[in-house]
Amino acid sequence: MNNHATQLNVSFGGKPTPVSSVSSFYELSAPLLNGKMEQFSKYEGRVTLIVNMASCDTNTKKELVQLNDLLTTYTVKGLAILVFPCNQFARQEPLDNDEILPFLQSVRPGQKFEPKFTILSKVCVNGRGCIPIYEYLKLKQPAPQDDDGLISKSLADITWNPVMRSDIGWNYEKFLISSDGQPVRRYSHRTNVDVIKKDLESYLRRIPKSVREHLQLQPMEQRSPLLR
Repeated sequence: MNNHATQLNVSFGGKPTPVSSVSSFYELSAPLLNGKMEQFSKYEGRVTLIVNMASCDTNTKKELVQLNDLLTTYTVKGLAILVFPCNQFARQEPLDNDEILPFLQSVRPGQKFEPKFTILSKVCVNGRGCIPIYEYLKLKQPAPQDDDGLISKSLADITWNPVMRSDIGWNYEKFLISSDGQPVRRYSHRTNVDVIKKDLESYLRRIPKSVREHLQLQPMEQRSPLLR
């Protein structure tokens, strides 16, 4: 098992730069389902949740409906959610990019489901093919808050190489990015959504007033001391 810091490079102005030198989530980018490059600088000032998904996972309906519900409540407060399809866990994302959205709409979750979150191109989140955003996230948050020390329940589930202790363990792990572009939390697929909500609300309250006004966001209500 490899524990050394990643040396995977990301390009800035055509010059390869180690991911370890990236100072903010906003410096990175990744392609959308249609191949167009999504610059993460467009989310500057917002709190962002990053999720790796698999369309054929049995938890997909629950997970994606929960993500939509979070955005229904918190988009106006400053939340954004980016979802990355990945086929590295039990091969539960066998679909091509152009098949993923129709599958979500008609099969799982189905019922003409329309994601409120942004879906990126299908990627690898572990191993040599790992995209820079996930190398960066794992470097900044090496383990989930509820980490049990296991990368996967079975060696048969590990299909990538090299294996690192910071690797994503399963579908629907989540990273929370603060409004200043720093990864501040990492959650395993087992984390209850109420735990994530509590952290989301905490970081949404920390968005500076000047940023909130510039982005025309609604302020988060301050919680009563009796409810904390």
